[in-house]
Amino acid sequence: MKEYIIQRQSIRSYQLEKLPTEVLEKIQQRIDELIPLFDDINYEVRFLDRVSGLFGVKAPHYLAFYSEEKAGYLENIGFIGQQLSLYLNSLSIGSCWLGVARSQEKESTPGFVICLALGYPRGDLFRQLADFKRKDISKISNVDNEISQVVRLAPSAMNLQDWYFYQQDNLIHCYCQIPDFLKARLLGKRMGKIDMGIAMCHIAAVVTNYKIIKSEEAPDIAGYRYFRSFLLA
Repeated sequence: MKEYIIQRQSIRSYQLEKLPTEVLEKIQQRIDELIPLFDDINYEVRFLDRVSGLFGVKAPHYLAFYSEEKAGYLENIGFIGQQLSLYLNSLSIGSCWLGVARSQEKESTPGFVICLALGYPRGDLFRQLADFKRKDISKISNVDNEISQVVRLAPSAMNLQDWYFYQQDNLIHCYCQIPDFLKARLLGKRMGKIDMGIAMCHIAAVVTNYKIIKSEEAPDIAGYRYFRSFLLA
């Protein structure tokens, strides 16, 4: 999926025709094959025709993510949702995370978390690598390599990139920035964790034979909260 990571962009303007049935079936099959961060967290992904609170983003389809609330569930949703977003690119379909959208279905357990808009774009599906506006790698990682480069290209709420990845031998320690008062008011406490899962998905796209663990070797980093580590084989 790296070929899509280095050229993807969030699509906010869509052709409104419904996707062909055979394409929707392919997406559903991919949903059934998603690899979660945590096997013990129950979640569900549903197609919706409408959601509320879009702030101008109108698409022919939406994917709504639901989950039971357990430790790590928000990161888990970001991880599986970004897998779908990259897969959609392989079908020439665009997508966009909708952090403030709400399902119009009657919510039930598992509870609604977030939506992804999807459809064929009105404009370009991809962009040039030089067009990404991102933090310097030194702000998000202690090393500059393929892993930190794909993390740097991950989408995040308001493009804040509020994560840090400390690479140590065969471990990649994952941290989420502790939000200040203003960020907490604007985004709440959920989006940073979902963004963490999205960034971790980009790591998983370029590494193989990994396990997600809690590591006692993870150093303390001021202003950040440790989450989990990739243990590379």
